[in-house]
Amino acid sequence: MSMLHPTVRQHIIMNCQGKRRNQYQPLGDERVFQKLTAPMMVDLLEDAASRPTGYSIPGETPESTRKYVAKELLDAMRNHDWTIRAGVHEGGVGDANRAPDPNPHITLQVHRKSYHLTCKEDPTLHIIQITD
Repeated sequence: MSMLHPTVRQHIIMNCQGKRRNQYQPLGDERVFQKLTAPMMVDLLEDAASRPTGYSIPGETPESTRKYVAKELLDAMRNHDWTIRAGVHEGGVGDANRAPDPNPHITLQVHRKSYHLTCKEDPTLHIIQITD
């Protein structure tokens, strides 16, 4: 059940910009990939905002922080353009602040600010940590 009003949800989806709006994500139990669309990204963030305790990286992100940041991101996506900069992937090159991430993760850009969304497949994909 969506926590967003359908009109708000549609407005967020319409704010998705750029040619990378159809990135790939794992589908089900197999490592088969399908396109990660704007509605799927909204679903993942809604899930992160409402998922109960026990779904974060131990010792790294308190549940309340992940839930709060997911809600804040959805609000920002409602008011600004956003883009899926990199669909679900593992590894990468990292940056000055972090090493390459061995966990599945997504890079999301909202109003010129990038976010690193660490995910877990248990049994389906969900966000367990959000950092900028």
